[in-house]
Formats: sequence, structure tokens, C-alpha cells
Amino acid sequence: MHHFGGLDESTLNLEIVEGLIHVLDEHNGLARLFRTACDRCNAGDIPSFKIRLYNMGGVRGYELPTADILGAIVFENGPRSCTDFDVIIEFRGGPPQRIKKLHQSYMSLQFPLLFIFGQPGYYPELTLKPRDGRGKGKKVTMNAYYKYQLHPRRKEFGLIFKGGRLFQQYVVTVFCASEQSRLDFIRKNQNDLRSDFLSRLYDAVSRGDHEGIATGSKIMLPNTFTGGPRADIVCRVFEQKVKDFLRFLKEVKTFGYVSAVLYTIEFQKRGLPHCHTLLWIESRNTLKDATQIDEYISAEIPDHVQDPRGYKLVTELMMHGLCGAANLDASCMQNGPCNKHFPKQYNEQTYFDSNGHTQYRRRDTGIHVMKGESRLDNYNVVPYKRALCLAFEAHINVEYCG
Repeated sequence: MHHFGGLDESTLNLEIVEGLIHVLDEHNGLARLFRTACDRCNAGDIPSFKIRLYNMGGVRGYELPTADILGAIVFENGPRSCTDFDVIIEFRGGPPQRIKKLHQSYMSLQFPLLFIFGQPGYYPELTLKPRDGRGKGKKVTMNAYYKYQLHPRRKEFGLIFKGGRLFQQYVVTVFCASEQSRLDFIRKNQNDLRSDFLSRLYDAVSRGDHEGIATGSKIMLPNTFTGGPRADIVCRVFEQKVKDFLRFLKEVKTFGYVSAVLYTIEFQKRGLPHCHTLLWIESRNTLKDATQIDEYISAEIPDHVQDPRGYKLVTELMMHGLCGAANLDASCMQNGPCNKHFPKQYNEQTYFDSNGHTQYRRRDTGIHVMKGESRLDNYNVVPYKRALCLAFEAHINVEYCG
């Protein structure tokens, strides 16, 4: 109570605080362990000591933990004493020690009010119960364990969900522990993740280091790690392309006078960037009729004689496929029919359907391109703006929202 204004001036309820102390002392082996250490500290002149918590996952998994299996007070000569145990809390004056997130009591140490019994949590050897009751079950990942724990269940009182801001702090701690666990895995498996550069000679030469002492070691994050490095030159070039793209829209007025632009950059699973852009056009360029869209957006293959460059760019960059019966393994075919709704229907003119969606003009002109043994024509064209394709030679899908 002293830290919150004292016994008389504190806004905390004394009975609640006393009740919490009683519950923790009665049921929490970790709390009793630290209480014992506190009593020894207050007893007077004693040597420095450490509290060690032994990671004995699965030994008594179905019983309430007690101080006997959780740890002991160990007297040491000093903070430099060698130890191989997981959790070490130094006595006064000692340097801070790392508390491993893989220890089964890690979360109970951090959040005693959420885990009042000092319940053991995740540890690397945790396994699932075999379905047939025989043999050894599969190991549980840290991600799977915390997903299971953070899922509310009916007819079951979830104390951690009643913790308010403490629950939010717990969720953040869980995320940080999982993230750090992934980084540890990457650090320990560098040989497998980056075998091509194991000797470090390639990097040393590329940096211009020719002295042996200059060659160090780096921890390389794979592209699949969120926030990890991606192909730097690709990102730099793409950023310049995006700036040029926005400047082109404003200065060339491809769709009219631009009043506002909103865009976001996303990265594919393989690490390549792409950009989603929303463009607002001034009222002077507002379309009055659906057929006016044809002046800005096309969904047809250009004639290869009259517009050979346009034909080449559209057939290489703006065709959707192969999918459907020609390629059942396409990414757009994961849940049955094509989730992009290709192939489209032929339309003699552009119109708005009953849902307000734009159905672009796709005439049966006979112009097509062969992809393997499949014939693709206007019903496979992704809507585009010819000027943008010519200027940037990239896949730029254009849609009308209005």
C-alpha cells in the first residue's frame, strides 16, 4: 500500500489487497518462494543468494505446483557463479539476468494475478495427447499453445479475459515471446536457411573486405519473417516507380484533374511489393454515362497490326489465366470457381449492373493470344489503361468506382 499513497491515503481497498495476498500465499508456489526469499532478506545479515527455477515440465503436470518443484534458495559466492538453470533472480546489487521465455513458469512470474495458482505454461517439450491413447503425441508449438489459451470458451471462466489492461499487456507479452522464439529458431538454423553463404566469403568479397579479421557473421532473416529484409534493390526501384506513377497521374491527367490520392504498399508472401491506389477526380471530370468509361478503361486486346506494342504489353501483362478447367491448381481456384470471376462475359458496350458494378465492354473481336494450348481472348483481359501500360510496362489493373 505504501507505493500507492500509504495505508490511510491510498485509493486501494485494503481488504482486497489483503485477500490477494492471502490467495497468492495459499495457492501460488511461486509467491511462497519469493515470500520466503523476502523473509530471509528482512532477517538481517545474510549472504547473497539466487532463486533458481527448475524447468521440470511434465513431471507433475496434473497437480498444483509447489515451491518444492519450482525452485529453491541457493546461496552463492557472487553474481559470477556459474549456473545452467533457466530462471535466475539476482539478490541486491547483482546484474540483471535473462529469464527465458520458454520456461514453463515464465508467464506465471510475469502475471501472478492472472495465474494465481502459479500454473505451468508453455515449454518446448509440451505434447498433444495421442488420439488413440498410444505412443507419443506431437509437440505443441508456442503459437498454437497461445492461440488455444486466448480463445474464450462457453461455460468456462476465463480469468485472463477479466484482466482489463493487464490482459492487454499479457497479449503483447505473448506476441513478443512468440516473435523472439521465431528469431531464436532463425538464429540457430542459419546453416540451413543460408547455406549458400555459409563461409561468409561471398559477403566479404562483395563488401570489399580482403583482410581475414574483417569477415564477421550476420544473422540473416528469411523473406517469410514479417519485418525481415527483402530484396533491397527491388524495393528501392519500386518506390521510385510509385512516385513516378503518382506524378504521371497528376501531371498527365490520365483520368482528369486529380483532387486526392490514397495508396498502400503490400508485400506478397515471396517478398515482392505491389501498390493499391485510390484516385479521386475533380467534379469537372465526373462521368455522366457508363459508356464514357471506354475513354479511360479498356478490357479488350488491341489489334496486333494497328497497335503492335499495345498488343504485346496487354497479352503479356494484362491477361488473367490460365485458370478454370485449363489449370485447376491456379491460386484463384482454391475454393472452386475462379475467385476473380474469370472468364468474363462478352459485352457489346459498358454498363452498370443491378449491384452498381461496372461491366466493361468486351466484344467478340476474334483477337486472341495462345498460352500453351489454351486460347485467351477478351473475356480474359484484366481492365487497364493503355497509357499507363505503355509508360510503365507493368501490370496495372484499373477499375472504376463511382
